[in-house]
Amino acid sequence: FKEVEAIRNSDDGSAASYLEKQKAFLDTHLGIWVSEFADKVEANAQTEFYKSLARITKSFVKKDLNRLADKLVCSFR
Repeated sequence: FKEVEAIRNSDDGSAASYLEKQKAFLDTHLGIWVSEFADKVEANAQTEFYKSLARITKSFVKKDLNRLADKLVCSFR
């Protein structure tokens, strides 16, 4: 929300700061363990629902990290 608000206010510095914080969270926390966790859930789940949820979660986090990295490189230079 704060990132969008900063963009609407043409505050590129704040918007970039919020993007960097999001990326740092993925780099230093969620991105470290979610892939391995999702693989284990997928391998051990007894229903397709949880197997699919694991695959989707892993894909979402990976794509979100790539999106943030691309946005930081392209948008605020």
